[in-house]
Amino acid sequence: MDLLSRYSNRQAQLDGIEDVLARIAENDQTDLPGIGASEMRTRWWSMADRLSAADIETLAERYRSGVKAAHLAVEYNISLSSVRRLLRARGVRRRESRS
Repeated sequence: MDLLSRYSNRQAQLDGIEDVLARIAENDQTDLPGIGASEMRTRWWSMADRLSAADIETLAERYRSGVKAAHLAVEYNISLSSVRRLLRARGVRRRESRS
């Protein structure tokens, strides 16, 4: 920091850099996009936030009736791996892929 202050005649830049370094040292993340100090969470979107228990049961029943997992992923706006994880958690066996 001293080296920068010796070779820089722009106090505004120096002040900004000192502020950033202080925030890094304090692990201050309050101005991250979309995150306020009270809104910091460890998980962003759990399945319970996106789908109700009834939705998940419907998804499993539709898969059992022959609807493809990829189609369900698009319909429910979740990833294919999430569909597979939900099905596995409910004991639904995967169908063999047809070539």
